[in-house]
Amino acid sequence: MILPAQHPLSLTSSSLYTTTTASPPPSHYPRLPIGSFFSLGDSYSAGIGATCSWITDSFDPSGSCLKCAGAYPYQIIEIANSSSPSSSSSPQPKSRSKSGYDEDRKTETEKESAPHLYHLGCTGASIPDILVRGWDNRTSQLELMQTQRDSLRDGCDSCDEEGCEEEECEEKGEVPKWATISIGGNDVGFGDIVAECVMWHSNAAVCEDAMVRAEEKLGDPGLLEGLVRVYEAVIEVGVGVGAGKEGNGEGEQEFTLIVPGYARFFNEQTEECDGKFFLRGRYLTREFRARLNAMIERLNLVIRIAVAVTQMELVLGNRRGSVWFEDWDGVFEGRRFCEVGEGRHWEKDAWFFTVLGEDDLGGGDEVEGGVDAPAGEEVVDFKKIGRECEIGVFGKGAWDERLLCNWARVLEEERAGIELGDGDGRMNGDGEGELEKLSKTVYPWYVKKAMHPKSIAHRKLGKIIYRKWMEGEYS
Repeated sequence: MILPAQHPLSLTSSSLYTTTTASPPPSHYPRLPIGSFFSLGDSYSAGIGATCSWITDSFDPSGSCLKCAGAYPYQIIEIANSSSPSSSSSPQPKSRSKSGYDEDRKTETEKESAPHLYHLGCTGASIPDILVRGWDNRTSQLELMQTQRDSLRDGCDSCDEEGCEEEECEEKGEVPKWATISIGGNDVGFGDIVAECVMWHSNAAVCEDAMVRAEEKLGDPGLLEGLVRVYEAVIEVGVGVGAGKEGNGEGEQEFTLIVPGYARFFNEQTEECDGKFFLRGRYLTREFRARLNAMIERLNLVIRIAVAVTQMELVLGNRRGSVWFEDWDGVFEGRRFCEVGEGRHWEKDAWFFTVLGEDDLGGGDEVEGGVDAPAGEEVVDFKKIGRECEIGVFGKGAWDERLLCNWARVLEEERAGIELGDGDGRMNGDGEGELEKLSKTVYPWYVKKAMHPKSIAHRKLGKIIYRKWMEGEYS
């Protein structure tokens, strides 16, 4: 059997290494329905680096998953709605912020006809959170997907009993025929590198250990196997294997899974950053940047291979469904940290968020990172964290806790140095250390945002996925 080069099963260089360009979508698309869809995954799916509004829904009533309105799944919905003359430009989910999405503003006709997003993703999620357990004690994302699909399918079954057509049923309670998923970064341990190397570098041995552990996990066959299990499981639920009133498979459908990769943080060739650093992180030398970028390239390669293996098993097993890799990394060309050029800032102009940085909405619009904190979240008390770190009750868990713990320790050292007159000279006019002043306006979620794509990068990916879907490139 000979497969075309762009088929997801193909392992030719054109399918494994072709870079997706960020060219703008055409002004007019063929009238192909985008339909409702699921989105699963980690913080890249939740979009914590984007403009937020902190979306809550039935999958995450507490908002602990930190899903943001600027995330690419919500951007796809916004693009779809704004591209349709009969649809509202307001996307579907409700949020905590008045500036967020408001489903109540839609008419009943618009609610019925507009595509729906069932966003199951969660900041901090890893492969086990998709398959067997949920991050922060949530139900697994796969189980949430199955429950939602069953609910929608039951609605169609009742519709069938009443004698309405399948098309009519789908318009009123559509069973999604596709999904997106971003997963793998937390399984490798990139957060540990951010905490121990990129943002803070108080111990060279700890930093090196985090780097080596990530490199070892990237070479572990278990990562590839886990990704394949995830993709197969999501497709199985999406297809509806064994669905139907009698479990005879009559309720099965075609289903497409789109898998965006991760993005390299740095331009590793320039000398611009050799003497630069984030907060109190290590110097961003060309060697360090190249090593981090190589890890992300390796992860993307593992994801590509997992996609190809999954598609091969679907084809050889004569099973429904397809899976496609989408190269998000290509969107960031010229927009990484440490770029050079007239009027360019090595840090602020990158399409990745940094602690206390600004989001980029595109078109020259920027939003301060300190706006719109999650409900109930207060400014970090570094003195309290410092005490808890000292006795070992804080900083032993997630990478962001360790980062805050490192921050608190360095802050105490700098305070002591200033009191003794031994400070490093980085003081403001009030006699405060530079880090002391910065630390007064830090929320815990600022830290989680670090090194995540901004809104404009999510928008670019959303446009690419929407265009390809509408033009039939995922079929």
